[in-house]
Amino acid sequence: MKKYTITEADVYRTRKYIEKAMQDDRISNCHGAQKFREAYTPALLQQYCDDYLTAEQFTTLRNSVRKAKQRDIKSQTHIKSIDINQYAFNDLHAVIDDCRELYNGELTLSGAIALMFKVYEESSGPKIKAALELVPDKFKKNN
Repeated sequence: MKKYTITEADVYRTRKYIEKAMQDDRISNCHGAQKFREAYTPALLQQYCDDYLTAEQFTTLRNSVRKAKQRDIKSQTHIKSIDINQYAFNDLHAVIDDCRELYNGELTLSGAIALMFKVYEESSGPKIKAALELVPDKFKKNN
């Protein structure tokens, strides 16, 4: 397995992780504390980790930095998750199936939701009221 090397992009996350771990006594803040306070470059931070962290602590650090990067990427791509009940899920798939030819089989769940909002936005008041009256009880609050 290739050894993880701290990069410039990882310095902030690495320092935050070590500072928190020192506060929680998961990493000793007695040994090498001065060296850590001076470690603001990837090379110095790497040297601190090599000298003062156990293999297990370094693996935990690496995993924490990797997860933080993934969270950052996920938040930058604006991907959000929602919970929907099985009925709504089935209905969304019915919309996808109905629109399959129109969208060359490329309509996703997100696309189906966006399509439904587009129709909603383009509808006038009476159409919306009429459509809402058709909403099955299973989709209404408290059901």
